[in-house]
Amino acid sequence: MKRWLLILISALALTGRGHNDFQRLVDQTKSAWSEVLNQTQRRADLVPNILVTVKGEAALKNVLSLSFPTNLTAMLFSYDPKPTFAVQNEAAIAAPPGG
Repeated sequence: MKRWLLILISALALTGRGHNDFQRLVDQTKSAWSEVLNQTQRRADLVPNILVTVKGEAALKNVLSLSFPTNLTAMLFSYDPKPTFAVQNEAAIAAPPGG
């Protein structure tokens, strides 16, 4: 009889605790998932900026690799170099998209 009474008292004592712990865990899970979504959105917002930077660097490399040898040759042999396509369109190539 004592055994059943001990089991009944234990069961009644433990029933209230589980609900609060469950709610706390649910809130922590929602908070953590919200943080994951925020980080994902931040990273997605950075991708267009990275693409613009890479395009700008590629355009600068293109301009330098095409214009430097021509200008150096012109300086050494004293003639006026004809502008290359990349130099003429440098601003259009390096401009960010939509701007």
